[in-house]
Amino acid sequence: MVYCESCGASNPAEAEICFACQLPLALTLDEVSAGSAALHEHGYKILQQVGTGGFGAVYKAIALQTNKPVAIKEIKLRGLSAQEMIDATDTFNREVQILSQLSHMNLPHIHDHFTDPEHWYLVMDFIEGQTLETLLQARSGILSLSDFFFIGIQLCNVLQYLHTYDPPVIFRDLKPSNIMLTPYQQVYLIDFGTARFFKRGQARDTIAFGSPGYAAPEQYGKAQTTPRSDIYSLGATLHTMLTGNDPAETPFKFTPLRRSNAALPQELEALVARMVQLLAEDRPASVDEVLGELERIEAKYVRQLYAYSGTASPLYKPPITYWTPQPVSGSGQIQIQAGQFAAPSPKRQNGRRIFLGGLLALGVSVAVLQQLPASSHSDVSYGGITDYYQAPTQVTRALYVYQQHKLRVSTVAWHPSRPLVASGSWDHTVQVWNAAGGEQLQIYRGHTEHVNKVSWSPDGQFVASASDDQTVQIWDGMTGKTLTTYKGHQASVKDLAWSPNGEFIASLDGAQIHIWNALSGTLLTTRQESSQRIDAIQWLASGAFAEACLAMCIGGRASVWGIVSNETLLDRDFSKDWGTPTLIACSPDGRYMALSGNLRNDAILVQPLNDSSADPAITYTAHGQQVTALTWSPDSQYIASASLDQSVRVWNPYTGMTNYIYQHPAAPYAVSWSNVTRSLVTGVDNSTAMIWSTIQSSRKRYKRHERPDSWPRSQPGDQTDPADTR
Repeated sequence: MVYCESCGASNPAEAEICFACQLPLALTLDEVSAGSAALHEHGYKILQQVGTGGFGAVYKAIALQTNKPVAIKEIKLRGLSAQEMIDATDTFNREVQILSQLSHMNLPHIHDHFTDPEHWYLVMDFIEGQTLETLLQARSGILSLSDFFFIGIQLCNVLQYLHTYDPPVIFRDLKPSNIMLTPYQQVYLIDFGTARFFKRGQARDTIAFGSPGYAAPEQYGKAQTTPRSDIYSLGATLHTMLTGNDPAETPFKFTPLRRSNAALPQELEALVARMVQLLAEDRPASVDEVLGELERIEAKYVRQLYAYSGTASPLYKPPITYWTPQPVSGSGQIQIQAGQFAAPSPKRQNGRRIFLGGLLALGVSVAVLQQLPASSHSDVSYGGITDYYQAPTQVTRALYVYQQHKLRVSTVAWHPSRPLVASGSWDHTVQVWNAAGGEQLQIYRGHTEHVNKVSWSPDGQFVASASDDQTVQIWDGMTGKTLTTYKGHQASVKDLAWSPNGEFIASLDGAQIHIWNALSGTLLTTRQESSQRIDAIQWLASGAFAEACLAMCIGGRASVWGIVSNETLLDRDFSKDWGTPTLIACSPDGRYMALSGNLRNDAILVQPLNDSSADPAITYTAHGQQVTALTWSPDSQYIASASLDQSVRVWNPYTGMTNYIYQHPAAPYAVSWSNVTRSLVTGVDNSTAMIWSTIQSSRKRYKRHERPDSWPRSQPGDQTDPADTR
């Protein structure tokens, strides 16, 4: 919608002439020139106008001092009536007053504000992406469950921050058009023009604000808005995301979710119904309660779907890929849209489903499918999934390149629940930064030698870092304040791992493993192998073993040590057939381990953890040089492996199929997979850390058989990557 600068009438976005007064809607050259000159005096250069509103416009600009893009909101005072002047002033001052005090990863940051005789200007972060409203339009009004939870949980996190601020901040206008989604898969809450500070004892809001359909009943002047008012708006937004219904069409009336899709969880239907109750006291007491419920329901009904359990839930099927032919250039090609949760309704089938705002808005990719002759393959369905062999996608462009280190980035770690990265370097620093744009949040300078390993605590509060200075240091990831410095090692500390409950640290200096209390630094126990080097460790909590234990690479063996029993629970010697594994990565479900390092043919071995006598289930030898790092995807479906061949490959450990090859400008030495953003971060020899999407486009696809109960056995040196052998 575009508003006429002359009469204020609303016009369609594509209109050039106002329908009411017949005057041009576009800015005149004189107006643009005048605005550019005024902004240039304050250190900004306009690049383009990106939006208009009732009182002015929004520009994308460059801050000349930092050379970074910013968004500039311009409010034009000329021509406003007295009441419009009051409204514009109130909106401007409220946004400046509130946002300038807040700092959160899901909120834009105010950089500057200034005025001239005819304009007010507000300089903020430029957020590149699309609104949730636009995404819903592109999806014919309905999101997949995985995207629903991905967005909903981030909204809960930012509302939790606002509501626990002192004094609490009530947003009052939560709706899809005020939610931005970036190509880095981060959610932003925008437009604080109607937000207010909660005032205890006040009977009602001074001025009633809100959007019909999304505003709680009390926002119509009946009572003061509270955090429960935002919970109502969040419930209305969640309902829209799953049904496609516009609540403005039937205010205060929400049909049960399962009438739109009977496959949705009953618990989710009940939660949303509570959130949109007319009486505030009947809604959840806090957004923290909503967040807990969403996380519980997601863990029960969504995360488990991405593991091959062998059986399908009676109510839910694993994610199915639906595709509808669309004409594209070239014979035998069609476009597909992947990632929807349940069978599309007729409404969704009839709508043209396209991707807006880049290659990766929240998990939906647009790909090109190369059709094969019908005789070359046959469909195989397993648990509701029809899968395909896919020729690997070559990816050469990262989503973001972080360039603040001075030497090799030797270790990287994603925050467990936020799009933050901790990167350690040979420059002796650990840096914490926002993956959505690279904002540096913390530089930790406690080490005096190379940093070899960093790891977030399971609750995301602390970072543990290991160094050649023979120490492990635990410090607050946001403030940089040191909590514990462990000095029990007599050599460089090469690896570390948090216990799953966050209480203990296991650290490795090559000769000894030390297990100690993370808070006090008190040593609990050690393990040493006579005449054999220990190269890598990883803590296991569940899966194949009944007790907490460590998986280790010792000499040419992979071993699992039971911490409580102090017994070796698994021990397998690979030295005769393969060489010496120096890297180990265990699947999050605790069922398999991947091994690599100094192995013949630069191989990666995938070994069941419950059978030490079995041969490797998969032998992956697609890398051309030594493997430097391994990690599993959070759902245990894929492995990402880094190599001296200057690539990171993402591949299926159950079939050996390569999905993506991420080409680097230098050798990557570290890789980590996000629980939140569906992205990888890699640490590179050229002193950079790079963010990569794990959802790309233009993949050539081939049908494949699902993983059988018994995995195929491969021999040393076999190439089992179907994309490389077909």
